[in-house]
Amino acid sequence: MSRRAAKLAVALLAILASSGCFSLSGRFGAPIPQERVIEIRAGETTREQITAWFGPPSAFFKPGLLELILADSSDVEAASAPVVEDVYSYRYIETRVRIAIVPLVLLRARAVTQTESLIVFFDESGVVRYHGFRHDRAGDEIGGARDE
Repeated sequence: MSRRAAKLAVALLAILASSGCFSLSGRFGAPIPQERVIEIRAGETTREQITAWFGPPSAFFKPGLLELILADSSDVEAASAPVVEDVYSYRYIETRVRIAIVPLVLLRARAVTQTESLIVFFDESGVVRYHGFRHDRAGDEIGGARDE
C-alpha cells in the first residue's frame, strides 16, 4: 500500500470513527389521557373527578382574585363574562431531537414536538362549566448531504 493510500485510509477511518447519531428528548407535564377528556360533561363532571383523572393542574387561575386585586382600579371596567369560579389548565409537551453526523459529508437533524393542552372552567359549585382540549404535533428537519 502506498503512503498516500495509507493516509487516505487513516483519514476515512477517522471520519467514520467520529460519525454518529444521537437523540435528545425533554418533557414537561404528564400526558393527558384522551379517553378521559371525552368523558368530561359540562354541568355534570366535578372538580374532584377532574383532579382524580388528570392530577394537579399545570396552572390554576381564580378570576375572583383578579377582581380583588383590581378592586381599587378606576381604569378597569366591569366585564360581562359568565360567572366562573376557577380555571384549571393542563399541559404536556414532549420534544424529541435526533441528530446524525458524518463529518464533511452529512449533518441532519430532526425535531418533533407534541403538545397537549386541556383547560377546564368550573362554576361556583365546583362543576365543569366548559372545557377545551387540543393536541398538536409538529416536526422540522434540517440538513442533509453537503453540496460543494
